[in-house]
Amino acid sequence: MKLLILSALTLIATGTRAQLLYNSGATVKVQTGAVLYVEGTIQNTAGGTIENDGTIELKGDLLNQATIDASDPANTFIFSGDANSTVTSNGTVFNNFQVKKGTIYNVILADALTVNGQVNFNAPGAGTGNKIVLGANNMTMNAPATFTGNDSDEFVLTNGAGALKRVYNALASFTYPVGTDVVTPTYNPATLNVTAGPNDTYSVRSLAAPTNGNGLTGTPITTDAVNAVWDIQETTPLGNTANLTLAWTDVTDELPGFADAANSVSWNDGTNGWDALKSDNGPEVPAGGLDTRTRNGLTAFGAFAVGGKTVANELFWV
Repeated sequence: MKLLILSALTLIATGTRAQLLYNSGATVKVQTGAVLYVEGTIQNTAGGTIENDGTIELKGDLLNQATIDASDPANTFIFSGDANSTVTSNGTVFNNFQVKKGTIYNVILADALTVNGQVNFNAPGAGTGNKIVLGANNMTMNAPATFTGNDSDEFVLTNGAGALKRVYNALASFTYPVGTDVVTPTYNPATLNVTAGPNDTYSVRSLAAPTNGNGLTGTPITTDAVNAVWDIQETTPLGNTANLTLAWTDVTDELPGFADAANSVSWNDGTNGWDALKSDNGPEVPAGGLDTRTRNGLTAFGAFAVGGKTVANELFWV
């Protein structure tokens, strides 16, 4: 049996499972191969340290007000149970992060989250409809971190100012499994393939609808477009070239008048409105149960949308 070191710790337990783990200034070590189950919340405070070289599974919240060392490549944090979990990481960098909630329950960020390894929405026993909800907080995937199990029900919900970020330490392609939930959750992943330029970090948010003006705020466009807008930014502007593929659900994400056979990815720089590339007008491309459109050779970023019309800053081709 692997050793679990607990010192100066409040542990309220039923059977072999902790109901609450409250660490006030002590050191808790979960050794390689060991599993610590917590039926409720973990609160780490008053200079406490939790060193996880194994697996910690909890059904409640993670409130870290001190130090969690999750640097061991084998470490895993699993968020399970039939209730939402709120995560306060306080700067912890996670390796393996599993969302194993019952159907429709979410992991909600209370501050920024950083992952080095894998985010898994499809662990054995997971329900459907699980999301990581960003709110105002960023989630950063350090290279070569990956997602698995993301689909139309399980994804990163960008429902506020928080964005999903990815660090590029080499030329690479990465799919941002993002979506929004203004009425019902909708999955709108974006794939960014950086083909030239220096290392950089790119952020992606999916919002409800493209708008007049700067594309992100103002009057929503209600016809001839996909009912989504992607806010894509780079940390160091200019110097890179990338191809962008945007995805949406056929029919349900398409506004009245949207033309399946004649649409394009349009860019809004925030000042000049939608650029409406007539030369890139073409049909959508089915891929993995979604429809997609790609725009190649981007050298600047901002708001992006897919559509077939623009009149007075609306998407359009004549």
